[in-house]
Amino acid sequence: MMILDIDPKVDYAFKRVYGREENRDVLASILEAVLAGTEFGTITELEILNPFNERDTADDKLSIVDVRARQKSGELFNIEMQLLPFKEMRQRLLYYWSVSFAEQLGKGHSYTALKPTIMICFADYDVFPVAPAGIHGSE
Repeated sequence: MMILDIDPKVDYAFKRVYGREENRDVLASILEAVLAGTEFGTITELEILNPFNERDTADDKLSIVDVRARQKSGELFNIEMQLLPFKEMRQRLLYYWSVSFAEQLGKGHSYTALKPTIMICFADYDVFPVAPAGIHGSE
């Protein structure tokens, strides 16, 4: 067996490991590790989704998250891996989150049907060097 020295943080490797249907259990494991101690810390029946945030019109921005998944209970997960600092990373993460959150509702649906959309970003740098007011780490 040949062992390749591939960094799992490289975009292609990350998507290959965590974004494939046959690796749902690996994705569930990392999600549970990240979300441990929260109301979302137990992952059940995870479905890997298309990572493309489709455009409604030709003028809309096409965005592609690294890995997208949904739990049977409806929670959505957008997972990003970012090695190099990206100046607008906070805005990009918020945009990805908002697109996934908003596309849950169709015409005539109630806002109570919205399920949590959780954005997780693994980065090799501080995306939020200082926590915004109201956001606190573990006590």
